Amino acid sequence: MPFTTANRLKYTKALVLISIAGTFATVITGALGWGEVYPFATWKLYTQPLGSKHTFTEFRIYTLAKGEQHWKRQPVITNSPNFTPDEYVYTLNKLISASTSDSPDTTLFKSKLEIFVKYIAPAAEHYKIVRETYSPLELLQNPQHYDTLTVISF
Repeated sequence: MPFTTANRLKYTKALVLISIAGTFATVITGALGWGEVYPFATWKLYTQPLGSKHTFTEFRIYTLAKGEQHWKRQPVITNSPNFTPDEYVYTLNKLISASTSDSPDTTLFKSKLEIFVKYIAPAAEHYKIVRETYSPLELLQNPQHYDTLTVISF
């Protein structure tokens, strides 16, 4: 059977129906505690290939303004003309992983990270990069329940 437009449309419809059936089966088996039967139900095959432990880690910039006593958590920039929020997160993660590695370029990446952080919040006097680990389900019950660890300070 050749791959004509009509045949491709039939195959696509069949795959969509199989995907919907697999998703419903996964929801039912998950509710019964039997696990997943269809890995594409929540797209974890691509985003979290080893499955999710429902705990997430991200890096955030904290600043301390001159004369202040409390660190302020900087939000992810959403209105920058130079980068998108995704580019902000990817740049921050890349610079942090390169700055904390054992490569010979560590000092170069630390200086690039410092330039980036000072660009994000130029008015601050001190900066620190914090690794936050949290579970969204626990945050719903207690918004302040996440672990923090300072990775780099400037």
